[in-house]
Amino acid sequence: PMAKPAQDSAEDPGWANLGDADPPKPPPDGTGDAAPSAERGFSLSVQIADGQVACLSFGAGDDLPTLVKEFLGRHGMKEVFEEPLLARAGAMREGLRHEDTVDIVDLLD
Repeated sequence: PMAKPAQDSAEDPGWANLGDADPPKPPPDGTGDAAPSAERGFSLSVQIADGQVACLSFGAGDDLPTLVKEFLGRHGMKEVFEEPLLARAGAMREGLRHEDTVDIVDLLD
């Protein structure tokens, strides 16, 4: 004899409130997409190996030298990358370029 297929039910937590979800609301503090660009953070995507990307995120008032050192340590990267990575992040902040991408080998050119 064959077993009957399981029936979907409203008691199944995977189906509960499927159509009742409210759309996401913007943050009340004004940090959504409408926030002025000077208040947004910066994000530098660094390709550290084939298919492996790490993100260095920082704000306008953050201590870049400390963040870069922590980033290098967290990803096991050599000190030789510190100055070029710091320069790249600093240039982003000065030019208000909030997103950028770089391959780690390009930092040594």
